[in-house]
Amino acid sequence: MSQAVAWLLTVPGASNTVLEANVPYCRGSLVDLLGQEPEQYCSAATAIDMARIAFQRAATMASFGVPLLGVAATCSLASVGVQPNMTHLNMEQHV
Repeated sequence: MSQAVAWLLTVPGASNTVLEANVPYCRGSLVDLLGQEPEQYCSAATAIDMARIAFQRAATMASFGVPLLGVAATCSLASVGVQPNMTHLNMEQHV
């Protein structure tokens, strides 16, 4: 994910459109972001919650009437006891 964020920020005009990027890498960071422990850390439901929170944060930072998009993904990396290559992506948009 951090490579995706780095790539996104190299796109010309990114500073005019990207409000923030957050990579809650450890479990504690994700719990802090969500306000509670998720049922599953790598799941579509968690990605949906993260996208909703990203959208809500954007709504507090952007000008009224600007189209907003909250994007989130959860994924597991190859690790002990983890099923590798599980990825969930969700986007939330409201105009």
